[in-house]
Amino acid sequence: MKALLIKDLFLLKRQLQFIVMMIIISCCMIFLGNFDPTFAVSYLGFMGSMLVLNVLSYDEYNNGLAFLMVLPYSRKEYVKEKYILSLLSTIGCGLIGVIIAFIKQPVDILSCVTLILMASLIGIFEIPIQIKFGIEKSRIALVVSMACVVLAIVAIVSILPETFLTSAKLPIILLGVVMIVVIGSYQLSIRFMENKEF
Repeated sequence: MKALLIKDLFLLKRQLQFIVMMIIISCCMIFLGNFDPTFAVSYLGFMGSMLVLNVLSYDEYNNGLAFLMVLPYSRKEYVKEKYILSLLSTIGCGLIGVIIAFIKQPVDILSCVTLILMASLIGIFEIPIQIKFGIEKSRIALVVSMACVVLAIVAIVSILPETFLTSAKLPIILLGVVMIVVIGSYQLSIRFMENKEF
């Protein structure tokens, strides 16, 4: 699994220009616009969660996934590595956003943690859909699923009292939700991957 992670990190290295562009956009929004500094955290965290989609697309390109399955890795290990990559890219990009936000002005760490956790939910939802439907068919499903996640988050935030949203309990509860969703999504991805034919 370590070799798979190294392979994917090299693939992400090829997207370095895209990652730098995301950082530049964040900086422009924060320092030149009137955006809240935490925008950089949510934006970069969200875009970081999307990077795993590009890696999955590379794997499927030219029937490359069939070749990967010939190598001494189980399908379960392949899926596990994608979740690790998704969390690493989301947290990594989110932390860059935190640094940018702090350069502008001090921000609440708990708010930043909450935003990174919410961004990680997007990537967690993406993986089983991409594995199930592939590159072409998953586009509509991904848009619908991301819209549902965003709407659900907005609905929950609008219902909860403001004192709870700013309390230290929210990141802890959200972390528990993320862990439950990860387990469910991971099991679903393994099932889809084991049933996949090449």
